[in-house]
Amino acid sequence: MPEIVNSSRTLSGWQAPDGSRPSVGEIPFADAELCPPGAMDDEEPDEQYFFEATGNEGATFERSYRRAALVLWPQTGKLQVIAGAGHRVSLPYLAALVERWVELGEGQE
Repeated sequence: MPEIVNSSRTLSGWQAPDGSRPSVGEIPFADAELCPPGAMDDEEPDEQYFFEATGNEGATFERSYRRAALVLWPQTGKLQVIAGAGHRVSLPYLAALVERWVELGEGQE
């Protein structure tokens, strides 16, 4: 039976320094974006999940890991990172900005 390994790395579960939870979805990242590269290769996961297919689905399983990370980027690059993550991240982020803008009463005459 061949083994097929698919892997992806995403950032999620955002929390700002003030404790707030920004409306930023999952942002994919590449291994080269870690500093130093490979920084998490030998780290134990904070949480581990395992799912095994049942019935006629075949002999497949899925394993996922969660690790905590500190994410830093210059404030000037924030929108570039969010836009680069695609519409599933950028649209909810923009909707939250508009909602905050409306709550503050901006643009009212």
